[in-house]
Amino acid sequence: MTNEVSKEDYEYVDNEDTNVLESNTSEIRIVADNAYHGVQLRYGRVSARVLEGTDEAELSFDLEVTNQDPTVTADLENNEDFKNYSGEILVDIITRAFENEEYRIGGSNDSDDNPAEPSSQ
Repeated sequence: MTNEVSKEDYEYVDNEDTNVLESNTSEIRIVADNAYHGVQLRYGRVSARVLEGTDEAELSFDLEVTNQDPTVTADLENNEDFKNYSGEILVDIITRAFENEEYRIGGSNDSDDNPAEPSSQ
């Protein structure tokens, strides 16, 4: 997967309803000037595995389109180009998280816990 996405191509859209269990998740809105402009999505399970005999990894993830009518949502969620583009966004998000040592992706962190800091216990 070639990462052709930059942080200018998407933005975080946090759930403003704090009474919803999913309020600790973030949605991504595509703001790039392309066919997916305005589409919002949320990633579910994300996993990676190293391809045997290589130094490459395969990323797999679940995604949900959250702001389209059911027909458009189904079409996008089954569209290979959209899945690949969503994967490129996810790679960019993960890469930036590690580069900036911000291991929480999206949302705000209201606690003092910092998973990047070792425990003093």
